[in-house]
Amino acid sequence: MTDQNTVPPTFCPNCGRIIAPDWEICPDCGATIRQSTPSQQSTAGTHPPRWIPVEPEPAIRCKKCGRPLKKGWESCPDCGTLVDDDAPQQPPVPPVSSKTGPSMRSNSNRGWMIGLGVAVVALLCLFVASLLLGIGAYTTQKELETQVDSLEQTSTQAAIRVETELEKMESTQVAMEAAKLAQEQAFLQTSVAREENYQATFTAQESNMQATLSAFQFENAYILYGPSAGSLPHVDDTFIEVEWTDIDITNGIVEATFTNPYDPSFNAWDYGFMFRNTGTNLQYRLFVYSDGTWHLTFAQGDDRPEVASGDLTNLNLGEGDKNIIRLIFTGGNGSLFINNVFISTLDLSGKIESGGLAIGTGFYSGNEVEGYSTTYSDFTVWELP
Repeated sequence: MTDQNTVPPTFCPNCGRIIAPDWEICPDCGATIRQSTPSQQSTAGTHPPRWIPVEPEPAIRCKKCGRPLKKGWESCPDCGTLVDDDAPQQPPVPPVSSKTGPSMRSNSNRGWMIGLGVAVVALLCLFVASLLLGIGAYTTQKELETQVDSLEQTSTQAAIRVETELEKMESTQVAMEAAKLAQEQAFLQTSVAREENYQATFTAQESNMQATLSAFQFENAYILYGPSAGSLPHVDDTFIEVEWTDIDITNGIVEATFTNPYDPSFNAWDYGFMFRNTGTNLQYRLFVYSDGTWHLTFAQGDDRPEVASGDLTNLNLGEGDKNIIRLIFTGGNGSLFINNVFISTLDLSGKIESGGLAIGTGFYSGNEVEGYSTTYSDFTVWELP
């Protein structure tokens, strides 16, 4: 092997790199190298020349990796391949070595340019990353907006479905309530019709029974008073105009035929009986009224409560028309007949005792007109056992 200390270093004429004596090409810049003579190398010193006129000797190169080899080497120091001295030689591939001297200045320029390029690439990557992030954020925002719109549409559709179902339920409920109401009305009408029919039947039966009872009572009764006729002159005051009999009776029958003094359109009128009288304003009062009603009151001094009343469909109201009133009273019960038709039963349990009996008019104040009279006939009283 050649002693390197006896040969001055050789430099690349282009970039200034130290060159091995047997290199033909600079491994850094690729410049062709011509070896200098020993005298040129000694005069060159340590400074790199601009050109080297020495032709290089043929180099030995590793046949596997191509590394330049020195004479006398038995194997390649890089890959370990054995060296064949008889094999044709390839142009040497200069090894990579560290730079010194002028090459450092060239490498610093190259390093600056590489750093600038790296910075530009980094900025470009940062810009691209920012752009991608912006696109991603925009895409994410659009996706979120799309999802929100989808949720709002779903919510709206659900609300519409709920509202539709509620409307259906309300319609069904209304229909059910209407059907229930119709059933209730039909049941009520049926019940009313049945009640009316029952009442009519009961009234007819009671009327027949009362008529039969009345006939029986008449057969078993005897006359205490009458028959008599008379007139009750109207006096516009606060008193009832009466004609008293001279009898006291607890159970009996009283009947009379009354003639209307005038038409109800001219003035109101009334007439009837007072029975079980035991003193001033202490009696029962039964009378008919020109508005087509009947009334039973119980006078107890200044207190005159109404015990019962009702409408009359068979009361004659015209001027001069006649109406027959018959009252049967036995114990705590009574029966009323108008024009020979049974009207109602009466509760007389509030006063069961013997008392006077009278016929009268003007039971209500204002039902008399001065100069007119209420006439009566067939006023008769029967006593019952």
